[in-house]
Amino acid sequence: LHRRTIVFRREGDRLQIMVEASLEGPDGIERERRRFDEPSDEAERYIKEVRAKFSGVAQR
Repeated sequence: LHRRTIVFRREGDRLQIMVEASLEGPDGIERERRRFDEPSDEAERYIKEVRAKFSGVAQR
């Protein structure tokens, strides 16, 4: 699971900040990618859910 912060320069010298979370398989191939607006907690919730899901699979 990779988390990246992406900063875009917008019109009028404004900055837009996004968070990207991507899930890679053991072979290094990206399986899923999601982008979120930085100010929201949605990205952190998504990352926690994916980690919990895969830690449960690993424990079986």
